[in-house]
This record gives sequence, structure tokens and C-alpha cells, in this order.
Amino acid sequence: MTVNNAINNSPTPIAVVSSGTNHGLHLVLTILTCGLWLPVWILVAIFDSGSSVAIGNGGVVRTGNKNGLIVLAAFGGLILLGSAAANPWLFIPLLLVAGGGGFFFWKQKTDKEAREVELREQYRRDVVANRADYEDELWHEGDPRGTHGRYPPPPEMV
Repeated sequence: MTVNNAINNSPTPIAVVSSGTNHGLHLVLTILTCGLWLPVWILVAIFDSGSSVAIGNGGVVRTGNKNGLIVLAAFGGLILLGSAAANPWLFIPLLLVAGGGGFFFWKQKTDKEAREVELREQYRRDVVANRADYEDELWHEGDPRGTHGRYPPPPEMV
């Protein structure tokens, strides 16, 4: 199997380009606004507004970003903060909700990373299995590459 055949038969994308949250920019904005930008930064990080592009056999696939949802959540968060400033006891449930949201964000992110590791490992196993099938096919045809693989011994040792 040639490299081109392996790529053409691959169900996974060949290249994935993604853009995520620019934390440096949000840090500067938070410092310049004396912390007022922090809720927006948190919401952007939670929803990870980045879009990604996958290039594969089926052409280019773009995933949409969630800018509208982030703007809505930012306005809702500002209204909630305004209510909490007028009634300080509302900070208690607000902190509980924020803590729960942070926990679920962390859990989602670790699950995503675990899935990515699992996909990489599955890809590695598939590559090894394809190579084994290729060499087995060569061995059945009587080709010496089926016995020695892609690294045959030097001719003087055969």
C-alpha cells in the first residue's frame, strides 16, 4: 500500500486547523479595564469560541463559532452581576453557580483531551495493523519483504 493509498483510504481528516481563545489579549484587556473584562474572558474561555477547519477526503469542513451565544451569556452575566451588586446576598448562589460551571468546564475539557489521546492511539494501532496486513499479503505472494518487512537484511547476509 503506497502512502497515497493510505491517505486516500483514511477516514480521518488530513489536516485540522483550529483557532482558540487568545488568552494574552484577554489578559491585557482585563488589566486595562481593572478587571471589568474578566467575566467576558471567562465566558469566552468556557464556550471556546474558536472555529476549526478540517481538510480531508470530503473537502473542507468548517465548524461554526459561538459568538452569538457568548454575547448573550455576557449580557446575562452583566445583568446578574448588577443584581448581585444591589443585593449582596446574591453573591453566594452566584459563586456556587460559578464554581459548578468551572467544574463542568474542567470535566468537559479533560474528557475532550482523553478522547483526543484515544483517537491518536487508535490511529497508531490502525497504522501498525495496516502495515502487518501489507506484509502478510507480501509473504503469501512469496515476496521477501513479507518476511523481513520494510527493513530487509543486507544482501550478503541472505
